[in-house]
Amino acid sequence: MSTATITSTALSQHHETAQQLPRASRPLAAVTGAELQAPLIQGGHIRYANLDYGASAPALTVVSAYLNEILPYYASVHRGAGYASQISTSVYENARNIVRDFVGGRPDDSVIFTRNTTDSLNLLAGCLPVTDGKHTDEVLYLDIEHHANLLPWQGVPTEALLPRKPCRRP
Repeated sequence: MSTATITSTALSQHHETAQQLPRASRPLAAVTGAELQAPLIQGGHIRYANLDYGASAPALTVVSAYLNEILPYYASVHRGAGYASQISTSVYENARNIVRDFVGGRPDDSVIFTRNTTDSLNLLAGCLPVTDGKHTDEVLYLDIEHHANLLPWQGVPTEALLPRKPCRRP
C-alpha cells in the first residue's frame, strides 16, 4: 500500500464521518477523545472539556486514523533494510514534502523535524547567522513569552533581540 493511498483513504474516511455528524458537534468530533466522559463528584458523568493544551493537545481524528492505518508498518527510519523500514522511511520523508508544501516552501528548502517546540527553538537560536561576531538577524519577543521560549535566546547578543512591550489598555 502506498503512502498516498494510506493518506487519501484516511482523509476521505474522516471527511465522510464529519459530514454525518450534527453541525454543533463537528468541531469537537474532529478531536480524538471528544466523546470522553468525566465523573462528577455528586455522581454521574459530563462531557470532558480539555483546556490544557499548553504542553500537549489531543490528536485530530484524521491524524489518529492515519496513525492506526500505518502502525502495522512502523519500523526504524533510515536504519533498516526490511520491508516495514522502507515503508516507514518513505512515509517519514514524504511528510517533509507535505509540510514543505503546506508552508509554501520551495523544493530546495529543508524541513527539519524535532521532538518539540522547545527543541526547535534551541536549534533555531543556535543557527542564526553571525557576521563579524554579530548576529545578522533579529529576534522579536514579547515580555509574556513562556520561559522555555526565552531561554534559548540568552546566548544571543542583546543587539539581535528586539523586546516588544505590551500595549497598554486605556
